[in-house]
Amino acid sequence: MTDQSVLLVEVPPPIPASSRKILASLDNAWRRFNAFDEASKKLKTRYKRVRWSIILISFITTCAAVIDARFSQDDEGLKIFMGVLLVILPLLSAAILTYAARFEAGNGWVGFRVAAETIKLSIYELRLKRYLDQVTLDDLDKLAKVIEKTDEQLEGMGVSTPLEINLIDDSEGKESKQFAKPN
Repeated sequence: MTDQSVLLVEVPPPIPASSRKILASLDNAWRRFNAFDEASKKLKTRYKRVRWSIILISFITTCAAVIDARFSQDDEGLKIFMGVLLVILPLLSAAILTYAARFEAGNGWVGFRVAAETIKLSIYELRLKRYLDQVTLDDLDKLAKVIEKTDEQLEGMGVSTPLEINLIDDSEGKESKQFAKPN
């Protein structure tokens, strides 16, 4: 093996302190985005499940009413069964509606989705500026303000989910845990 056959590999320069702050800000923003994204997905699934169960029970109730009107006049047992069914199904539907109104977040998943997408837009903007080496401390402040604003908007909607977010402690280079309540 000769010296000419050895490939030289350039080692990237060490990350300067300002880039470390950028990485910490981006890491924090991505964590917040992921938390909001997951909350949005879970709440949307629950929202759809409750709504579909109400639609299904309403459909079954309508079918039972049609069956009762057509066939229960001939059979006394069917008449009693359909009468009980036509009392229970609307009560069940009302109970699900009451549960949804009282305990479900309603359209809170939309708020989390908007918050996640707003943060993602700011993340991509900062990443582009980082790629072009144009990031300033004002840009980092802008990202922090966007996150703060999304928290305030969610709080205004009445959506509440505590989040545990791991932040990088920039002074020592260690990870620390900080609890944040976005609303």
